[in-house]
Amino acid sequence: MRPGYQVPPENVSRGLPEAVKIMGDFGLKIYSIAGPTDEATIAACAEQGIPIIRVMADIGDEGYMAVS
Repeated sequence: MRPGYQVPPENVSRGLPEAVKIMGDFGLKIYSIAGPTDEATIAACAEQGIPIIRVMADIGDEGYMAVS
């Protein structure tokens, strides 16, 4: 979950159930997401049975290679 992608963080309560349904229609299950650990995200994951939230560290404007 990040801005500009399939489920932006500000739309997690509506977008995540939609993503789960679309994936489920193809026989797939979401087991983890990468995103914030705010209350809305935690609640949406719990409601959809997604047990893992991977925390993404902010890497700044310089990008991954500059901070690795």
